[in-house]
Amino acid sequence: MSYLSPEDAAWLADQTEQLLAFGQAAAQPEGGFGWLDQTGQPDPSHHRQLWVNCRMVHVYAIGALLGHPGSAELVTHGL
Repeated sequence: MSYLSPEDAAWLADQTEQLLAFGQAAAQPEGGFGWLDQTGQPDPSHHRQLWVNCRMVHVYAIGALLGHPGSAELVTHGL
């Protein structure tokens, strides 16, 4: 039983896709995740921080559970 209207469910699905697409650029070549600016580009003025990495692993773990393509690989990348 769903308490969401079809429109609300579609809106949430769209927001989920946008969030997961936005964060992909945070994956750093040397491993882990870095800080992103407001446009979704890596911001080298910020050093990598553990809490950012943990957050991104958490976000992409949820993405993997939702079946979002590439999310499981990003979890592995962050770990």
